[in-house]
Amino acid sequence: LAARKQIDSSVTYFRSATQLSPTLADAWADLGVALLQLRKFSDADSAMQQALRLQPSNFMYWYNYGSLLGATQRMTEARDAFEKTLNLRPDFQPARRDLDLVSRLLSK
Repeated sequence: LAARKQIDSSVTYFRSATQLSPTLADAWADLGVALLQLRKFSDADSAMQQALRLQPSNFMYWYNYGSLLGATQRMTEARDAFEKTLNLRPDFQPARRDLDLVSRLLSK
């Protein structure tokens, strides 16, 4: 319960940050991650896409977006996001692991 309140507070903070500085990609990305943790998938998707529009070469944004896509069973899109992550940062092992997992799920 305490963790939930902390995440709710983070969402409020990041929403304020995006209103004050709409071009601050990190605020959008952090908002998306917090919303993902709350399982507010549609809002998380919108926030993460905004972060990616602002900074399309940020590998971590692509990785987090892939995680959201996987959590919502959009496996083909998740695979594409993890591939994009690895194109930007080939040594990022969490993306490699998740890409392997999604690829296995898609091949079944």
